[in-house]
Amino acid sequence: MAQNTLKKLLDAGVQFTDLSKGKAESLVKSLVKAGVVQRGDAEAVVQSLLERGREASDKITASVQAEVSRQLTAFSERFDAVEDRVEAVAESVAERFGKAAEKAPAKKAPAKKAPAKKAPAKK
Repeated sequence: MAQNTLKKLLDAGVQFTDLSKGKAESLVKSLVKAGVVQRGDAEAVVQSLLERGREASDKITASVQAEVSRQLTAFSERFDAVEDRVEAVAESVAERFGKAAEKAPAKKAPAKKAPAKKAPAKK
């Protein structure tokens, strides 16, 4: 689920922030030709588009950072829970084997004798 949310945020960020100055100028130029924007306002519109792109980029970055932080917190909590469970199992195993060792001490195998070394032959 987190991966899906992160993908949506990144996709939206690419759409909003993929506006270079050249693209913005080209867009505004076509708006001037269409009569939607006056020539005197063209530079202000370009700057406005670029500023909106930066703001959108900042918002997307903040959203992604918040989501990553949330996911890391959740992971950390789950990891701590698993760690606690592993420690409990380890203590339980230690108690069981500790009691079994007290009841029946381990037998040691007799030490094997090393074979005698042959003396070097005399010439």
